[in-house]
Amino acid sequence: IGLAVLGIVLFDKYIQLLAFVLNLAFFFIIRFFIKAPARDFAFHDYYSLIINVLVCYSFIYVCVSFAKFIFRQYQALLVEKNEQLLKQSIELQEVDKLKNQLFAVISHDLRSPLYNLQTTIKLLNEGHLSEAESKIVVREIQGKTKEVNQLLSNLLNWSHLQLRGYKNNPVEIPLREIVEETAQGVVEETMRK
Repeated sequence: IGLAVLGIVLFDKYIQLLAFVLNLAFFFIIRFFIKAPARDFAFHDYYSLIINVLVCYSFIYVCVSFAKFIFRQYQALLVEKNEQLLKQSIELQEVDKLKNQLFAVISHDLRSPLYNLQTTIKLLNEGHLSEAESKIVVREIQGKTKEVNQLLSNLLNWSHLQLRGYKNNPVEIPLREIVEETAQGVVEETMRK
């Protein structure tokens, strides 16, 4: 029975059958070639013994096969979950890469206007500008602060959308065509003047 259980657990059906046949062979070898005890052993007792062994083997086979079936189901479920985790990991890496690129662009977009504002305010404080120039510079500062404020508002809105689970669907923009149209319009306007 031990060999049969080992065959069921570890190997395929042919080895299970071989283990069962070897079990029966060992039983008959031991029973026929080794002297029976002194008591009489009727021939029908062999049949009952064989039936008991078959029932026991069948019960073990069913139990172990059921356990292997459940194990295979769990194994398939684990493989499926691992594939899902791998996909999610790849998606998270892509999102993280996009986030890093976005922060690089945002930091550049914020740094330039703030640096210009610092320089302009420094010139105003040091008195290097005339009153007329100062008024022009103040208007420029007002425009730059509006730009920075708008950029920060856009970032805040974007972050709120991301927290609510908004999915970004990128759209391809024909940038070359837009630049060519704009350049052509500037050239035409320049020629008119």
